[in-house]
Amino acid sequence: MLNWREKSRSVSQALEENERRRNDLIKERAWRQNAEYQSLVNMNGQHTEFNRLLGLGNELLRARQGLTNSPLRIPQATLDNKQTDALEKSRRELELSRRKGEERERLRLSYSADDLGFASNDPRYQTSRQELINNGLEEWRNNQANKPQKKGPKSDEEKAVDTYDRLIKQQKEQIALESQNTELAKVKYQVSQGETLDISQSQKAELMRNAALIDQVKLREQLRNYEANLADSNASSRAANDAELLGYGQGTRFRERMREQFNIRKEFEEKNTALLRQRQAGEIDETFYQEGLALNKRYLDERLRDQEAYYSALMPSAVTGQRVCVKVLRTGLTLLLITHLSLLTW
Repeated sequence: MLNWREKSRSVSQALEENERRRNDLIKERAWRQNAEYQSLVNMNGQHTEFNRLLGLGNELLRARQGLTNSPLRIPQATLDNKQTDALEKSRRELELSRRKGEERERLRLSYSADDLGFASNDPRYQTSRQELINNGLEEWRNNQANKPQKKGPKSDEEKAVDTYDRLIKQQKEQIALESQNTELAKVKYQVSQGETLDISQSQKAELMRNAALIDQVKLREQLRNYEANLADSNASSRAANDAELLGYGQGTRFRERMREQFNIRKEFEEKNTALLRQRQAGEIDETFYQEGLALNKRYLDERLRDQEAYYSALMPSAVTGQRVCVKVLRTGLTLLLITHLSLLTW
């Protein structure tokens, strides 16, 4: 029983000792924090006083320089309050431009505190000044944290998902539109799918009108193309008739040559017509159109020269063949005449 009491007493003494030490540490920490705060207040006050004295010295120096009688220096005029404020504002903006992030915001808040009368060299306003700056910094940090983060490049998996969604959307649109492949039908389908919920009714009506105008332009373009195809068909028919009439009555070989040359010219003329339509449709510019015409003309001339060379190479062979035929005919006639005379003599 005695041992239990001694142990209980020793435990109580240890707890009291720990409690006393904890209280001493709390008091010491509070004392140190108060000393640090007072030191900070004094340091800020001394720093502000130093800046004030330095500013007074600079002003005195500028005043002395302005009053110096120098033949090359004009005395400086006294600035009014508006000019002084503008000059101070420019100095502040210059200092702010040299800083970034939280440091810039802290300096801006210190300027605001100065403008509100929370002088940094007055100990009476130190707590209020520091609270104002801390609250402003906290607000700035919260605003920075709430800003939307810039998205980085998408991964291959995200790109694949986007491609799949886009293809599915296109397929659904094609199934829904079926044969109504018009811009107006597409806009109506997008409205029905809720893709235009964020725009007003007047904006939706404007989309509808623009879609109808686009359909009209496409329809006119389709009619022009259809008419151009009909014109090409008639032109091809007339060109075929002209090719048959070329060299008519001049012999088969001459007509074949004229028809070949005509077909060559027709081929390059079709190329020129295709370039013209591309130019009218806005698919190519004027420079490309003119260069294309020049290239077609150059290669047409080259093709015709090659064809003429081919004809020239055929001429000697044709003449030789004609001579051989004449010689064979003569030999045959001579033999036939001799045979006939021999029969008469016999």
